[in-house]
Amino acid sequence: MIARLLLLAGLLGTGAHPASAQSVTWEQLPFIPFEATQISDAVAVLPGPTPAQDSLLQLHSKGVLRFDESMGEWNNICYAACRPDHILVTEAGSILIGSPAGTVDTDRSVDRGATWEIDVNDGTQTLFQSALPALRGPTGHGAIFGDNGRDAYRSLGDGASGTWETLGALGGFPVTYGEVPPSPALPDGRLFAGVRNGITTSDDGGQTWMPATGAYGGLQGDSFAFVPVAGHPYGGAVLAGMEDLALDRDSSAVLYRSEDGGATWARVLRFSPSAFGVGNLTTVRLLVTPDGGLWAALTGERGGPPDGFEGAFARSPDGGATWEPVNAGYAMHGVQHMIVTRDGRLVAATGEGVWRTTGPVYAVSGEGGPEAPGAALSVFPNPSGGAVTVRFGGPLAEVGRVIVTDVRGRVVQTAAVASGAGSVTLDVSDLAVGVYGVRTETGAWARFTVAR
Repeated sequence: MIARLLLLAGLLGTGAHPASAQSVTWEQLPFIPFEATQISDAVAVLPGPTPAQDSLLQLHSKGVLRFDESMGEWNNICYAACRPDHILVTEAGSILIGSPAGTVDTDRSVDRGATWEIDVNDGTQTLFQSALPALRGPTGHGAIFGDNGRDAYRSLGDGASGTWETLGALGGFPVTYGEVPPSPALPDGRLFAGVRNGITTSDDGGQTWMPATGAYGGLQGDSFAFVPVAGHPYGGAVLAGMEDLALDRDSSAVLYRSEDGGATWARVLRFSPSAFGVGNLTTVRLLVTPDGGLWAALTGERGGPPDGFEGAFARSPDGGATWEPVNAGYAMHGVQHMIVTRDGRLVAATGEGVWRTTGPVYAVSGEGGPEAPGAALSVFPNPSGGAVTVRFGGPLAEVGRVIVTDVRGRVVQTAAVASGAGSVTLDVSDLAVGVYGVRTETGAWARFTVAR
């Protein structure tokens, strides 16, 4: 009964107001010239001084490419014979690329791809940066995790050479990582690994990993999403996109949910191929946008060109209970990776190049100070290195919360707000330097910057 009540709270309490399915349309970015294949493996955002000056990166068999928005073309920023499988733009703005084998181990650029430091660590299967305050290094930036296909690596120094250490075995071949933010029940938060046996968790910064109850054995963990829920002892529920290897190939894509910070899991949904026009569904890649919107990229095995896969996009208006297609303009290629940019667009690496939404999928506030045009909330001082005050448009009618998210949409802080309050002060001294979003549960939203 408690689990059912918490699920209902999650469905009613997200407070998100993302774009409707009918208003979301997709466009394909230009192809890479003179390339026989346009399969894109991953995408990332390289931040500029403002979101309008951000650069979009993609991984391709040709290397690491940066999109020139003014010219409408992709330019290679990697060195000769660069063939990475994974990319991470760190909180400090460094670019890390990795591959478990081949011409790249783990390499790093601190000057936006102009030069590269080769082999800062052994080859890595997956790259992930934590937002947990307990896992910050000497520079104040989050711990970076990688792995060798079995054991986890960790760097507390922005991925630089000499800062990596080998941690414990992950419990399976790694596919992805995730985490839950600190809460009353988990003061330091918790790490997850999605592996080719299910989900494993770590409560000691990645030193040891334990199988999660109800989600280990015969599964593959492909993605995680944290959904804040008002009054939840763990701050909210965790969703996992999984492949159930015991199910038939018509659809082995399933959704799991945890109400205790990822310790125990239960399957709550099996995705229907007919609902999305994708056969043989196998992979669910979840994404939470800074306004709390929940999105998914669904991929199935088609067996035809160009990459043998087909895919679709979906959004959930109710915390993952139901899903609706959002594919206007999209050509239904298999989806390898999906992110949200600082200007509110979804961007996807697919079997036929890079695609993005034609506009933002949530209301993005203006840049600048606390009175930026279009900002539903005001934040001051902005930037700040210690504390910020978030002002509401008026007194809150009931008890609520404000939720702080990083540029990847991950929840990094929450704070309760009393009924009748007109503002709340947040301590952001533990947050890394960068841009953050803050929102209320009614959907009002603004952006602020942490600077030192």
